[in-house]
Amino acid sequence: MAPRSTAALVALALAGLGATACTTTSQVHPEYVSAGLSAPVVQGKAVIVMDAAARNGTVTAHPTSLTGAATSITEPMGPIIAATGQKVFGAGFSGGAQVADQPQPDAYAVALRSDSFSFKYDQLSNLGFAITPKVSVGVTADVAAPGGKPLLHKSYTRTDITTGAYAASLNPPEKINQALHMALGEIWREVLDDIKAAAAKGAP
Repeated sequence: MAPRSTAALVALALAGLGATACTTTSQVHPEYVSAGLSAPVVQGKAVIVMDAAARNGTVTAHPTSLTGAATSITEPMGPIIAATGQKVFGAGFSGGAQVADQPQPDAYAVALRSDSFSFKYDQLSNLGFAITPKVSVGVTADVAAPGGKPLLHKSYTRTDITTGAYAASLNPPEKINQALHMALGEIWREVLDDIKAAAAKGAP
């Protein structure tokens, strides 16, 4: 594509981001996340412990970049955590996973808390010829073994997770939403590995 055409597409994308000072409300899309597992990692079943407030929690943020600075995104963080967690943990535990208000005595209790969320439309690293949506997110996992014995307490982060650069997009906020889902999916797979290791060693 000729540079002039690329520049025109980027200008169009920037116009879309800056045309109005508005908030976009994202939706939950479990299909954005791959469990990424060919077999269960942990023997047993899991309960993702989230009360109603956590399951319905949202977060609103402006981009940290100048690009799109007049816009904001509201992410349904609680529902996304619940849906992506159930998908990954459901594949990672041999007995599957469910979301519930309270732990069950015969299941691993996995409590997940959102700590941070930020995003940007990175144009600078592309020399102005494209925009790369990037998401950074932090969560804390508290896990108890069946019976209630503490097993794991750890904070996890992912920085600048992206779906890739684009020259033009009809829906830039959805690329942020997709990157958020992807980042959480990566974290849940790491949590699974840590649960497996902690269970093998016994609770701290």
